[in-house]
Amino acid sequence: EQMRLGTHRILLRASVMRLFDAAARQLGLCMLIDDLHAMDPQSLAPLTYTLSLLSGCRAICVATARPTLSPQLWPAVVRTTLEPLPPEVIAEVAQRAMGEPLGPRAVELVLERAAGNPSTARAATQVMVARNLLSRTPSGLWELRPDAERTKVPQTFPQIVGAQLLTLSEPARTEMRVQATFGEHWLPLPANASPAEIAMDDERAPVLQHEHG
Repeated sequence: EQMRLGTHRILLRASVMRLFDAAARQLGLCMLIDDLHAMDPQSLAPLTYTLSLLSGCRAICVATARPTLSPQLWPAVVRTTLEPLPPEVIAEVAQRAMGEPLGPRAVELVLERAAGNPSTARAATQVMVARNLLSRTPSGLWELRPDAERTKVPQTFPQIVGAQLLTLSEPARTEMRVQATFGEHWLPLPANASPAEIAMDDERAPVLQHEHG
């Protein structure tokens, strides 16, 4: 007889809880949770219950969340607020992500999108490269193209990730899903090339096509 969906979920949650409990008691457990504010209630409830079971074990949970997260959630947990990074630090993060100096208009767009978040700053820089929004100026800076549409750089990190996914081939998306399933970190940029080198290749591409055309 086919197992009902509700029963399957209950058994799955119980199995996960037993796994965490066994790991905490036998080895010690460190749980890292990103974007706790985005977790749905169906996932948050069993997680909260699991953490309560581990209160007497060698276990620690480190979670990140937006400041808007309700203080009623896990009231006994120690909370530390991290303020947005200053503009000069975010600009430096973008410069390092690019590998070469960025122009003021490009930096301004990164600052606007990042809102003090270094991860978003790096991702926004990569999106500008992937969407060919940068060109090298005579002074050697990578600047936002005059005809570049600012709307092509998404405003939130999930939108940035979604924008990157749309530029990938189906085999690449499949590989990313597989790696994500097993917890691997994946970037849609070649490991042996900096964003500046990729942008340089993008600038050469129209010239090569013209020569062969």
